[in-house]
This record gives sequence, C-alpha cells and structure tokens, in this order.
Amino acid sequence: MSLDQVDRGTTSQAVASKTVLKSSHEGSWRESLESFIVAFIIAYVVKSFAFEAFVIPTGSMAPTLMGRHKEIDCPQCGFRYSVNASESAGSAPISLGTCVNCRYAAEIRTEPNYKGDRILVLKTLFDLPKEIGGGLPKRWDVTVFKYPEEPETNYIKRLVGMPDEELRIERGNIYTRKLGSKDPFHVERKTLDHQKAMQIMVNDDSNRPKALKDDPRWNHWRSQEAGWKVLEDGLYEAKPSGDTWQDMRYEHRVPDPGQWRAINTSKTIPGTPRSSLITDFYAYNTFLTSDSSYDKSSWFQPHWVGDLTVDLLLQVDKPTGEFRVELVEAGVANQFVVDLKTGKSKILRAGKQLAEAQTTIREGGRFHIKFANVDDRLTVWIGHRLPYGDGVAYVPDPSEKTGPQAADLQPVGIAVRDSSVTVSRLSLTRDIYYSVFPSGFDYGENLWSTPIMESRDLFDLLSDPKRFGVFAEARHQDFPISTGHYMMMGDNSPLSKDSRAWGVRDKKEPGLNGSGWDETGRQSWEVPERLIVGKAFMVYWPHGRPIWPKIQINPDFFLPFRPYFERMKVIR
Repeated sequence: MSLDQVDRGTTSQAVASKTVLKSSHEGSWRESLESFIVAFIIAYVVKSFAFEAFVIPTGSMAPTLMGRHKEIDCPQCGFRYSVNASESAGSAPISLGTCVNCRYAAEIRTEPNYKGDRILVLKTLFDLPKEIGGGLPKRWDVTVFKYPEEPETNYIKRLVGMPDEELRIERGNIYTRKLGSKDPFHVERKTLDHQKAMQIMVNDDSNRPKALKDDPRWNHWRSQEAGWKVLEDGLYEAKPSGDTWQDMRYEHRVPDPGQWRAINTSKTIPGTPRSSLITDFYAYNTFLTSDSSYDKSSWFQPHWVGDLTVDLLLQVDKPTGEFRVELVEAGVANQFVVDLKTGKSKILRAGKQLAEAQTTIREGGRFHIKFANVDDRLTVWIGHRLPYGDGVAYVPDPSEKTGPQAADLQPVGIAVRDSSVTVSRLSLTRDIYYSVFPSGFDYGENLWSTPIMESRDLFDLLSDPKRFGVFAEARHQDFPISTGHYMMMGDNSPLSKDSRAWGVRDKKEPGLNGSGWDETGRQSWEVPERLIVGKAFMVYWPHGRPIWPKIQINPDFFLPFRPYFERMKVIR
C-alpha cells in the first residue's frame, strides 16, 4: 500500500446506518417503512453529494492526521506522542519510538497498534455557492483527490500550490509568484487557524524527564544573570529590579541517544549537556523495528527550523514596569513588549518598532500569552484576543543572514523589568518544515564535510556556531503550476510521497498504445482539478481510548474504552 494512500473505509456505511437509526421513529408498519426509505434516501444523498467517510492508513499527513500508529505516554516525561506503526503490519513489529519532548527512546513493542483516523470529507461542489461549501479549493486545505498516476486510488494531502503560479520550496517555507513573472517570490502565509493546527511540539516545560530533574545542566529555561528564581518545576518568579531587564532564555538541551543510554545505565555521560539548534524532528518518524540493526531515521533529522511559537501563563503581582517576549531567527530578535500598568504594547524587529497596540494586560492579574514568528509574520494572542489582528508581516532585509547564528542557540527569551511576576506553563512549538525532496536533505555537500555517522556527530554540529556555515546555502526547487492544476504536499514532509516525488505514468504518448490516459501534458507535480474529490472536514473517530481496568482482549484491543474526544476535531 502506498505511503500516502487513503483507504475508503466501511465507515461511510456505518455513518449512514447511524443516521437511519436516529431518524427512525415508532408507528405503523407503513410509517416505519416510509421513514426508512426517506432516511435511506437522505443518507445516500448526503453520502453521495455532501460527505464521504475515509480511513487514513499511513502517516503522510502526521501529525495533522494519523495513519496506523502507536500512541505513547513517555515513561520519562509523561508527554503523549505518536509513532508510525504502518510498518508493524509486516513481519517485524515496531520496537522503539522516541519522545519529541525529551528524546527518550521507549520500548513500545507491546503497545497496541491503533488504526488511522476516520474522517469525513466534504465533497467539492464547484457549481454551488461558497456559503454552503461550494467553490474552488483553497490553499492550505487538506484535500482528497485521485492520484494522477493511479486515478482509482484516493490520496490525501494539503493543497499548497494554486493554478497559474510558480511555487518555490526553500528553507521549509512556501513561496510563490505569478506564472511567467520575473517578480521576486513572496512567502505564502497560512491563516491563523491553519498555522495553529500545523504546529509541532518542541518542548513542554510541564513535562520534565524524571532522570534529568535533579541535574540542572539539562534545564531548558535558564536565567542569564541574577533575577529569575525557580519556585517549583515549571514556575518561575522575578522581583522588581529597577530599569534592569531580567532575562530568562530557552536553550534546546536534549540528550542524544548515546547520552540517554548512559543515563539509563548510570554510566558517565559522554560529552556534556549543551544547547543545540531546533530541527524538523518528527517523533512520528522515529520508529525502529526489531530487525533494524542501525537506522539514522530515529535521530538524523537535521533541517534547522527558525519559525517558532512560545506559549506561557503570566501572573502580574505588581502592575508596573514592562514585560517582553523575544523570538530569534537567523540571529535577528523579534520582540513583543508590553507596559504592565497601561497595557500599551509594541512589536519590534531588530530593534525597530513595527507596530503598537493596546492590550488587556494591565492592573495586574493572570494572562495567557502566545507569541509567534511564522511565515515572516509576528502574531500575538492575549487569551483569545488578537491585539495585532492576524499579525505584523515583515520582509527580511537582504543584508540579514539566511542561516542560523550563535544567537539561535537561545532562540526564546522572557524578560521583565521593575515588576513582580511569575511565569508558568511554558511551551515551545515550531512550524512544519517543507523539505525540497522527500527523504532528502536541503543542504549541499558542506553538510557532509565532517562525516555524521553517530547521533553525537549531528548534535556536535547543531551545537557549534563555528560550523553553522553549512546551513547557509540551502537548496530550493521551483514548480510551475498551469491553469486548472494544483500542487499537493504532506504535512509529514520527510516521509510523504506527494507532488515532489510523483511521475507521469498517466501521460499518454502520441502514437503509442497503452501508454496512459492523460493527454494534457501534466507536469509530474500537478493534480488536475477534475481529480479533486473534496476537502477533509473533520476527524469524527480517531480511535478508542482504553480506560481502567484496561482488560486486554488481543494485542491491539482493550476493554473498556471511551471515545477519544480530545482528538475529534474540524480539520484545518
């Protein structure tokens, strides 16, 4: 089965049957028969013209949509993450998976395999008004379509490229310009709903690995001087200090596999704990089977990611002074600064003020703050409010560096001056990184100037600013998209067989019998509009969540279980 194939499940019939049962009512035999016929017709119409149910078998859209997978509560930090289990259908079961939060590799051989998400797809009805679901597909929609090379097969991907444009993949972002134009490419910014849905965890400060708790060398949040005090795990306090900024910064300190092996066996840790660059690490792709003697895929995920979002809870006990959140990308500081007495705030980039706005942060209290630097746009949330709307867009100065700098080893800062505050519930997420090639690497030969044979070699590279020059030159790829065609990509970019990797077996060669069916000259990365089935609407059943006393019926099934309400969602 293809990595990206979408299985048409029997769930559509189940949904229809459920509708029938809910629509039926007691009465005479004739009334019952009429009700059944009406309900059947309605279910058929809904299924045929509005919604259809599918099952996701594989992981090309993880973490947005899950294929067959294992779900793990990390035995070290307690963070819940998922690992691809599509391969476990074969002779070799999945035996190890690595936590995205603390990088602990857990033994997961006996963990149950869950089937993929059950989803409803809103069929594309081009001739209906937009208000009721009609109209053309939109960028960033999760879309079901017929795979051009095998049109009897349904695929599911995110629509990233529109007709009549040239699309460029570079440094994890999507850029476009009008087809045939010589204008500069411009970054395509996600809607905030899509941006939020596509975030991937980097670190949740509330989930700390047990084996590292008593070793301060592994602390992620570190006070730069005197000022911040740790009251308890995950709770930080700063007291008034006049006009001096008290700065606390995030350092990405996670053990490499060799260090974790030493920690587990109470041996001396090789090397020393150090901050490293944040990369496109996917826990979902860290599966190792019992016959994998050596597999880099569980740790060799080297693309640097600078598009970050920090989330925190701020308690203001003394409403004076200022509070600041900072995100660094390629050495450039992006800041959100708020006056804690008046609520007036500003956004700065490289020390230059870009915008100002009034916020609700004033006169003390508790505030949920989120600050994002994604797709060259700075966005602030105060609770559910957006004081800067969708955010403040910027265009990087041509003189700015394009790769990571030494400052990117401390990419997040929390600072306060002349106030008494506490900060808690700190978490850091990143944007999806679109690589130029699936299962490939965007950097040139410089990356391999020093052989990377072990995980420690990669971590040494990611923690040494003197070697960051290897990330400066990144490959890019351009994809012209013609009228009536679209380009699709998977959210699990490293392991997605999407538009970047297709061929043209469907192309019909003139005068050559049996050579295909398409005579339009489709480029390998294009999906013709007529092959689009519809937009993925919602996950209506992820899988059952086992609950106490967890009686195991077979390796993959427990009783009792409850609906997994936390993962039922509208798909963005």
